Amino acid sequence: MRKWDKRVQQLAQRELAQAPLPIGGIRESERSADGGQRFARLLGRLYEEGSTAARRRLLEELLRPMSTFALIGVANGLFARIKARSAEWQPFQLRDEDIAMVDTRDVVALVEHAVAGNAHTTATLTATVRNTAELAHLAAAHALPMQVPSTAAPATQDPAMSSR
Repeated sequence: MRKWDKRVQQLAQRELAQAPLPIGGIRESERSADGGQRFARLLGRLYEEGSTAARRRLLEELLRPMSTFALIGVANGLFARIKARSAEWQPFQLRDEDIAMVDTRDVVALVEHAVAGNAHTTATLTATVRNTAELAHLAAAHALPMQVPSTAAPATQDPAMSSR
Protein backbone atom coordinates (compact mmCIF):
# COMPACT_ATOMS: atom_id res chain seq x y z
CA MET A 1 0.00 0.00 0.00
CA ARG A 2 1.41 3.37 -0.97
CA LYS A 3 1.99 5.98 1.71
CA TRP A 4 -0.77 8.22 0.29
CA ASP A 5 -3.26 5.34 0.19
CA LYS A 6 -2.42 4.47 3.77
CA ARG A 7 -2.92 8.10 4.85
CA VAL A 8 -6.27 8.33 3.02
CA GLN A 9 -7.39 5.09 4.62
CA GLN A 10 -6.42 6.41 8.07
CA LEU A 11 -8.35 9.62 7.41
CA ALA A 12 -11.31 7.60 6.19
CA GLN A 13 -11.30 5.47 9.33
CA ARG A 14 -11.10 8.56 11.53
CA GLU A 15 -13.83 10.41 9.63
CA LEU A 16 -16.11 7.40 9.60
CA ALA A 17 -15.62 6.91 13.33
CA GLN A 18 -16.30 10.57 14.13
CA ALA A 19 -18.98 11.38 11.55
CA PRO A 20 -22.13 12.45 13.35
CA LEU A 21 -24.78 11.26 10.92
CA PRO A 22 -25.34 8.95 9.19
CA ILE A 23 -22.02 7.14 8.75
CA GLY A 24 -21.47 6.65 12.46
CA GLY A 25 -24.94 5.18 12.86
CA ILE A 26 -28.26 6.77 13.62
CA ARG A 27 -29.02 7.35 17.28
CA GLU A 28 -32.63 7.03 18.40
CA SER A 29 -32.99 10.80 18.80
CA GLU A 30 -31.65 11.44 15.28
CA ARG A 31 -33.76 8.91 13.43
CA SER A 32 -35.59 11.08 10.93
CA ALA A 33 -36.58 11.06 7.30
CA ASP A 34 -33.87 13.61 6.55
CA GLY A 35 -31.15 11.47 8.16
CA GLY A 36 -32.22 8.45 6.14
CA GLN A 37 -32.30 10.48 2.94
CA ARG A 38 -28.82 11.88 3.61
CA PHE A 39 -27.52 8.38 4.23
CA ALA A 40 -29.20 7.13 1.05
CA ARG A 41 -27.73 9.98 -1.03
CA LEU A 42 -24.25 9.31 0.38
CA LEU A 43 -24.46 5.62 -0.50
CA GLY A 44 -25.80 6.60 -3.93
CA ARG A 45 -22.72 8.77 -4.50
CA LEU A 46 -20.44 5.96 -3.33
CA TYR A 47 -22.21 3.58 -5.70
CA GLU A 48 -21.92 6.03 -8.59
CA GLU A 49 -18.19 6.57 -8.07
CA GLY A 50 -17.27 2.99 -7.13
CA SER A 51 -15.84 0.22 -9.24
CA THR A 52 -17.93 -2.75 -10.32
CA ALA A 53 -16.60 -4.76 -7.37
CA ALA A 54 -17.53 -2.03 -4.87
CA ARG A 55 -20.96 -1.65 -6.46
CA ARG A 56 -21.50 -5.39 -6.26
CA ARG A 57 -20.54 -5.47 -2.57
CA LEU A 58 -22.89 -2.62 -1.71
CA LEU A 59 -25.84 -4.04 -3.68
CA GLU A 60 -25.37 -7.53 -2.28
CA GLU A 61 -25.40 -6.17 1.27
CA LEU A 62 -28.61 -4.32 0.49
CA LEU A 63 -30.40 -7.07 -1.41
CA ARG A 64 -29.36 -10.26 0.39
CA PRO A 65 -31.63 -9.90 3.46
CA MET A 66 -34.64 -8.57 1.54
CA SER A 67 -37.36 -10.73 0.05
CA THR A 68 -38.39 -10.44 -3.57
CA PHE A 69 -41.85 -9.36 -2.43
CA ALA A 70 -40.38 -6.50 -0.36
CA LEU A 71 -38.52 -5.22 -3.43
CA ILE A 72 -41.48 -5.04 -5.83
CA GLY A 73 -42.26 -1.40 -5.11
CA VAL A 74 -38.65 -0.17 -5.30
CA ALA A 75 -37.21 1.23 -8.55
CA ASN A 76 -40.15 -0.03 -10.64
CA GLY A 77 -39.47 -3.61 -9.56
CA LEU A 78 -35.90 -3.67 -10.91
CA PHE A 79 -34.44 -5.21 -7.76
CA ALA A 80 -37.31 -7.70 -7.46
CA ARG A 81 -36.53 -8.95 -10.99
CA ILE A 82 -32.83 -9.25 -10.15
CA LYS A 83 -33.54 -11.06 -6.89
CA ALA A 84 -36.20 -13.36 -8.43
CA ARG A 85 -33.69 -14.66 -10.95
CA SER A 86 -31.76 -16.31 -8.11
CA ALA A 87 -33.23 -19.57 -6.81
CA GLU A 88 -33.84 -19.87 -3.06
CA TRP A 89 -31.43 -22.80 -2.61
CA GLN A 90 -28.57 -21.02 -4.39
CA PRO A 91 -26.50 -18.23 -2.89
CA PHE A 92 -27.57 -14.82 -4.16
CA GLN A 93 -25.11 -13.42 -6.70
CA LEU A 94 -25.22 -10.32 -8.83
CA ARG A 95 -24.05 -10.43 -12.42
CA ASP A 96 -22.22 -7.61 -14.16
CA GLU A 97 -25.33 -7.06 -16.32
CA ASP A 98 -27.41 -6.55 -13.17
CA ILE A 99 -25.00 -3.91 -11.89
CA ALA A 100 -25.01 -2.14 -15.26
CA MET A 101 -28.82 -1.81 -15.13
CA VAL A 102 -28.81 -0.11 -11.71
CA ASP A 103 -28.25 3.64 -11.55
CA THR A 104 -27.72 6.00 -8.63
CA ARG A 105 -31.42 6.88 -8.23
CA ASP A 106 -32.26 3.18 -7.94
CA VAL A 107 -29.67 2.72 -5.19
CA VAL A 108 -30.92 5.78 -3.30
CA ALA A 109 -34.48 4.42 -3.45
CA LEU A 110 -33.30 0.99 -2.31
CA VAL A 111 -31.32 2.40 0.63
CA GLU A 112 -34.25 4.59 1.72
CA HIS A 113 -36.51 1.52 1.60
CA ALA A 114 -34.00 -0.71 3.42
CA VAL A 115 -33.13 1.65 6.26
CA ALA A 116 -36.61 3.02 6.92
CA GLY A 117 -36.88 2.51 10.65
CA ASN A 118 -34.21 -0.18 10.71
CA ALA A 119 -31.07 0.75 12.66
CA HIS A 120 -29.60 -2.73 12.10
CA THR A 121 -29.56 -2.21 8.32
CA THR A 122 -27.90 1.17 8.79
CA ALA A 123 -25.24 -0.39 11.00
CA THR A 124 -24.65 -3.20 8.49
CA LEU A 125 -24.25 -0.75 5.61
CA THR A 126 -21.96 1.45 7.67
CA ALA A 127 -19.77 -1.57 8.44
CA THR A 128 -19.72 -2.45 4.74
CA VAL A 129 -18.45 1.02 3.87
CA ARG A 130 -15.84 0.91 6.64
CA ASN A 131 -14.62 -2.57 5.71
CA THR A 132 -14.44 -2.05 1.95
CA ALA A 133 -11.28 -0.06 1.26
CA GLU A 134 -12.56 1.58 -1.92
CA LEU A 135 -15.87 2.64 -0.36
CA ALA A 136 -14.05 3.95 2.72
CA HIS A 137 -11.73 6.00 0.49
CA LEU A 138 -14.68 7.43 -1.42
CA ALA A 139 -16.52 8.26 1.81
CA ALA A 140 -13.41 10.00 3.12
CA ALA A 141 -13.09 11.95 -0.11
CA HIS A 142 -16.59 13.32 0.47
CA ALA A 143 -15.68 14.27 4.05
CA LEU A 144 -12.24 15.77 3.35
CA PRO A 145 -13.28 18.87 1.37
CA MET A 146 -15.03 20.15 4.46
CA GLN A 147 -11.78 20.03 6.46
CA VAL A 148 -9.15 20.89 3.86
CA PRO A 149 -9.54 24.71 3.95
CA SER A 150 -8.82 24.93 7.68
CA THR A 151 -5.76 22.65 7.55
CA ALA A 152 -4.36 23.27 4.08
CA ALA A 153 -1.06 25.02 3.63
CA PRO A 154 -1.26 28.26 1.67
CA ALA A 155 -0.99 27.73 -2.04
CA THR A 156 2.33 28.66 -3.55
CA GLN A 157 2.24 31.03 -6.45
CA ASP A 158 3.91 30.03 -9.69
CA PRO A 159 6.56 32.68 -10.56
CA ALA A 160 5.55 32.51 -14.22
CA MET A 161 1.97 33.41 -13.27
CA SER A 162 2.97 36.45 -11.18
CA SER A 163 4.26 38.35 -14.22
CA ARG A 164 0.79 38.61 -15.68
